[in-house]
Amino acid sequence: MPPPRRELDAGPPPLPRAPEHARKPFELVGELGSSLPACRSGPDAERCSALAPAFGAGFSLLYRSVPYFAFGGTLSYARSRSVAADGTLAGELLGVGASGRVYLHEEGAFDPYVELELGYGSLRTTFVENAGVRSDDRAFGPLARVGGGLDFVVLPALELGAALGFTHLLLERGEHCAAETCVSGGAPSAAMAGALVFGLRAKLVLGAPL
Repeated sequence: MPPPRRELDAGPPPLPRAPEHARKPFELVGELGSSLPACRSGPDAERCSALAPAFGAGFSLLYRSVPYFAFGGTLSYARSRSVAADGTLAGELLGVGASGRVYLHEEGAFDPYVELELGYGSLRTTFVENAGVRSDDRAFGPLARVGGGLDFVVLPALELGAALGFTHLLLERGEHCAAETCVSGGAPSAAMAGALVFGLRAKLVLGAPL
């Protein structure tokens, strides 16, 4: 028996709607940012407090196994420089670690997320007096960064966004160098305890849609 005419007139069922801006599994993230130092307490804390906001860059390679989660490695560098009446002060922070992100939207033009980074950091603070005398404080130890961000799809393979986070330094050991002599010990009191970080990010996404 042939099907009723109304079923023939209805035509084939509609195809499933393709996801709008579907996520992709590989993410290459570049960041340019600025950070405000948070200082430890101690007799030399005023040296840390004299640091100007730092500027730096970072790079992440992430694998997004499912639309809501990604993980990978990160590398970052930041530098600050201040000029005072008695000399010049500079600070450098190099960090490397593993990062995880939890995304809030499965698809769409906006891609918000929260993130956690765990790694290891190297902090160096250099003071050069007007007379040319130089001293270095170095500290090493684990670091952790927690924050979040929002990316916006501008091209099928490119997203732009911004992120805000706080980096905490758990400095375990340090070294003070002056007059060509270095003394090892705990982290110096002039070292930072962490930093509030704001960054602008560009993300290249590759692979088949998830």
